[in-house]
Amino acid sequence: MAKGGNKGRLLAIVLIVIAALFVVVMTLGGFGSNDSLMGNYCIASQGFSCQRLLYAHSTGNLTLDVIQKTGTDWKGVVFAYAPQGTPATANGIPEISAAGVSSDHALPSGVMLALALGAGGAASGTQTAGSVWACYNTNGAYIAHASFDNLTGCTYVQMATLTAKAS
Repeated sequence: MAKGGNKGRLLAIVLIVIAALFVVVMTLGGFGSNDSLMGNYCIASQGFSCQRLLYAHSTGNLTLDVIQKTGTDWKGVVFAYAPQGTPATANGIPEISAAGVSSDHALPSGVMLALALGAGGAASGTQTAGSVWACYNTNGAYIAHASFDNLTGCTYVQMATLTAKAS
């Protein structure tokens, strides 16, 4: 009868270990919290978060939810995606044409915004890597843009780096 009791204790220990691992994984963000099971990763810079990253091969758009948590409400914002290898100005601002820019937004601190940014057409399974940038102001003035690297009246910030696989 002692052998049966040992098997029961061993099973109980294994179940406790599995439950503890599950709790740890869920506490750290769950399974695929950054869509990592799909090969998508979004690593936010300090003061920001990004979630639900998708790269649609049919549209060539990256879609993601962003939250800026800087404590300052952004009243005028222009967003852009800069693929890895995009040339930059002497100040490190990516040189992106207006075609890759999403504008006319406001982003209060702590509020989520769903973004769709042009990343170029891609076959399913194709991967892109780069960064999400914003140029914002706090006075609500319209930010005129012909290209992202030449905006005036706003402050530039890199919000996140990402890797996404087209699906």
